[in-house]
Amino acid sequence: MSFHLRLCTNIKLYIGHRTAIPDLNIMKKALYIFRYISLIAIICSLIGSLLLSFIGAWKTYIAIKIVLFDYIPVGKVYLHPADNATIYILKALDTFLIALVLFIFARGVFTLFVSNKNNSENNDVLKWIRTPNIGHLKNVLAEVIIIILFVIFLEVVFENIDNLKWEFIIIPISILLLALGLKFLRLDKEEHKKQQILRMKSKNRMRVIAINALLFAALFGLISLNKEVIRPRMGESLLINVITGCFPNFIAAYLISLAAVSAVYIRKWKRGRLIVVSSAIVVFIILVIEELKPMWGASTYFDSYDIIASGIGSLLAILTYELLYFLKRKKLS
Repeated sequence: MSFHLRLCTNIKLYIGHRTAIPDLNIMKKALYIFRYISLIAIICSLIGSLLLSFIGAWKTYIAIKIVLFDYIPVGKVYLHPADNATIYILKALDTFLIALVLFIFARGVFTLFVSNKNNSENNDVLKWIRTPNIGHLKNVLAEVIIIILFVIFLEVVFENIDNLKWEFIIIPISILLLALGLKFLRLDKEEHKKQQILRMKSKNRMRVIAINALLFAALFGLISLNKEVIRPRMGESLLINVITGCFPNFIAAYLISLAAVSAVYIRKWKRGRLIVVSSAIVVFIILVIEELKPMWGASTYFDSYDIIASGIGSLLAILTYELLYFLKRKKLS
């Protein structure tokens, strides 16, 4: 009896599963098709943008009439023609900005709901107007709206330049509050993270350049100090002569190899140890070739101590990297 009950239950579950899948697929298709309702918002926004563009052009034409043909708008007799022209130019700018907002909104909705193309493929579109997500669209619209409010404030000030009131300060306070709100909300979090990563990379690059510049300055400074001061004054004993003689090779191998160490350590390159060891070996080989066959006139005769000093300097650079890597791991743990 229990066997028949389990069989009937399994058959019902199987039938329910088979009938649920088509219903789910139909719902997905319906939702996918229903997204085209956003075309209403897109078309109306584009029509509004076009209409406002014509209105902005008409206001610009009125400003031209004021300047060239001494046209006086109704109710603006008390203002200077230059002020009237400026007001109409600001009104035209305000209208064009609102038209731009509608265009950005239409394109953003089209990208998010209708178009399936990746934004990275649209190389003909300005980067700031691309819409990877709804947060980016809201961020761009909010920024343009803040600019519109600023233009409206300028327009109000010009129209009431001789009759300014404390109530006018409401607009700049609103602009400030909106800007602060936009800053704290960070609607476009992904774009903000990308910008932070780019800034960090740029900062690390500049740190590497600065440190390597200091290393090369220290290299030339120490070699000059050894040649001009230390060697002439302390070159009486044989041991000091050997040390001061091979010091340039040692310090050159060490500091030049440290340039790779600083780049790997700061920029966190993959396979950093391999890069550091390879760079140290290349520096050592170059210094050995320079010792065997002088190319830059640094040394005029062969000295085996110079080769040993070069090897010690390159090895010390590798050990410096290992020490920094060990201290970093110890700090993280």
